[in-house]
Amino acid sequence: MKKFTTLMVAVMLMVGFSTMAAVAGTLDPTTLDDNCSTCETEMARIARGCEDQREGSSFNYESFGGFGSLTDVTRCDDGSYCSGDKGEQHKAIVALCTCLDNWAGGIQEDDTLNVSMEIVVKKTDGIIYTYTGDDVDDIGVYWYSKVESIGVEWEATKEDQCAKRYCEPGDGEGYLESFDDVEMVNPARLVSRGGLQGGRWGDIDSRAKDLLSEGSFVYGWFDIPDMIVAQDGVDRRDWEVWVKICLTNTRVYGCDPCCCLIPIGILCCEENVLRTSAIYPYFTQMNSATWWFGLAITNYGDEAGTAAITLYEQDGDIATGEVDIAAHGIVVLSIADLMTELVLSTGGTLGDSACYVEVVGDGFPVTGMGMMAKPSTGESMGYVPIAGMESKSSMPSFE
Repeated sequence: MKKFTTLMVAVMLMVGFSTMAAVAGTLDPTTLDDNCSTCETEMARIARGCEDQREGSSFNYESFGGFGSLTDVTRCDDGSYCSGDKGEQHKAIVALCTCLDNWAGGIQEDDTLNVSMEIVVKKTDGIIYTYTGDDVDDIGVYWYSKVESIGVEWEATKEDQCAKRYCEPGDGEGYLESFDDVEMVNPARLVSRGGLQGGRWGDIDSRAKDLLSEGSFVYGWFDIPDMIVAQDGVDRRDWEVWVKICLTNTRVYGCDPCCCLIPIGILCCEENVLRTSAIYPYFTQMNSATWWFGLAITNYGDEAGTAAITLYEQDGDIATGEVDIAAHGIVVLSIADLMTELVLSTGGTLGDSACYVEVVGDGFPVTGMGMMAKPSTGESMGYVPIAGMESKSSMPSFE
């Protein structure tokens, strides 16, 4: 576990944030270390920012689907993230020790520790955007409401924070402290003015101070307030949302703050893709005395429907027909079935040439299986059809 020197902190801040617009890779969450970290391994998708995805509702970073192998804390899931997304913990963890070398003398009796939080957005152009004016559309994401205080729990290790089996600081057995008198400087930036628990550092019974006195590292789990996406009709699919958390020691005037970028998530659920078409790329001729074939059509959707069948023969003949399929149903068609149900839409003779078959569902997803065999020798083969046309569902992928 390394401790950053003043020079390293300055370089981290200068390269990791000031020039992030040019160095987009700096925002890869896999580059986070113990000084600026979360308990997750990848950015989850936020169920906000696109049409029909709970427009106008706030979202909470601490929402998630449970603790995976640790326990199932479903109450942590308030619908902020897409259904079926990873169930890892969403926790913003900042190591106070990252700052100490830059605060002459470390923590002293008359110090006041404050925190700031700023929303930053990485758009699909790879550039980092921060709030620059009066229009929240500058970044499209902003704090949901006025915040009175920002809670924090301190521990000696990141692992201690990740092992906690509750959703937000203060929910469980941890010792909750708070940064009070929080001001919303602009729609995307919060700054505490009252210090940690509203008093001077040396006048309070702080878990962080106790850990420092023991020579420990100190890791703060910070409660990030709710955010909301601007309702302006802009499609923000795949925009990345981050929060820059900074700690400042007001005694050390003009010192660089200790900052970390915490990955919040990627806007918009991934669209459900319905494969409404399946192509069976090869069958023998239907009137062959040597070979036979058949195909199965599977509806793996929740609604019944009608599948349109088009058979294309190598000699140019085309025949069409349709078949009804129940929800999650399977229809098996033999050569005899096809010869009976399909009607030529061109001249010629049906069944006298090799062919392929296309099946299109009327809004339901389609797959299946094709098979052919030569009874005299026992030769046979089977395959699944290739996907044809895709149709994007208008339904968002959250419950």
